[in-house]
Amino acid sequence: MSKRWQPYHLGRTIGTKGSETGTIIADETFGEPIIDDPAEFLTYVRITLETGCRTAPFAITIAVNSWMARTIHLASEQSANERYKDLKPALVLLSGALNKVGWADRHGKGADLIDAFVRRFPGDKLSV
Repeated sequence: MSKRWQPYHLGRTIGTKGSETGTIIADETFGEPIIDDPAEFLTYVRITLETGCRTAPFAITIAVNSWMARTIHLASEQSANERYKDLKPALVLLSGALNKVGWADRHGKGADLIDAFVRRFPGDKLSV
């Protein structure tokens, strides 16, 4: 398994339209999805940064496979870049903690870990 962040699909997604209808400017993964063993599948993490989104100037989409997907909307390039940088090590730690908890306790300790992560990384307050 890869123990470092790598460009998603060898960087081919950069410049394409993302899930938030913006242009992808950063897209990375940590770990590898291992389909044969659902327990190992949890180690795969993806983070994507888009600009020019439909609902916000910037959006960061994060996914910890089998556990959660979340989008954080941000108002400025500076806050987006800072949040992206801060999220990467936190996602690695979250993924490792979820692996230790295990899928069987996803509604207990697993849910508590995800709730704490979401509270730690809110989006910007945007005026619409």
